[in-house]
This record gives sequence, C-alpha cells and structure tokens, in this order.
Amino acid sequence: MKTDDGWEKLAFQFCKVATFALVFQKFTFIAASAFAAITYWVVVFRGVKSTRCWLQKPLLVACVWTVLCPIAIYCTWFYAR
Repeated sequence: MKTDDGWEKLAFQFCKVATFALVFQKFTFIAASAFAAITYWVVVFRGVKSTRCWLQKPLLVACVWTVLCPIAIYCTWFYAR
C-alpha cells in the first residue's frame, strides 16, 4: 500500500475484527488482535494522527492490541484447554 490512508483502512478493518472476536473468544481474537497491533504500529510509524477505530488515536489502539494479544494467548493456553 502506498498511502497512509490505505494502511489506516487496513488497520481499521482488523480493529473491527478484533473487537468482534473479543465478544466471541477463542483463537479468532488472538489472530485478529495480532494483525490489528501490527497494522496499527505501521500506521503509527507512518505518522497517521487519527483513526476511525473507537479509541481514535493510532498509538493508543496499537498499544491496546499489543497488550491484549499476549494476554489472550496466555488465557487460551492455560485456561481454555
């Protein structure tokens, strides 16, 4: 993708998927939150200052998904067997 807006659109899609998966649990949330974190970090490093995600700030969104993904992995590994 060449434009920052394109990366933000991709990141927003993963944000929607991760939010949806948060409700329905299991492995979908792990994958979606990982992709959301990765794509939002790309958005942050490209200098985008706002997003359509409910948290509004790309840095905040990236941090939230970066924290939630390992927590989801831990919970799935130790509690959902």
